[in-house]
Amino acid sequence: MNTEIEQELSSAFEIRSIPSILFIVLGDKQPMIQAGLLLKVALIDAIEEKLLKRLEV
Repeated sequence: MNTEIEQELSSAFEIRSIPSILFIVLGDKQPMIQAGLLLKVALIDAIEEKLLKRLEV
């Protein structure tokens, strides 16, 4: 999304830096946000830790 055009939406998700990745897990009340650029290995770790492990529960 373009944060300059979608200011209300970016504010709702507290997006403060670009890039930002919003992790939304079904059943969770609050999404998790990863701000800033990630290396590929760090992105894979974040997905495995924040999404896949939470889905196993």
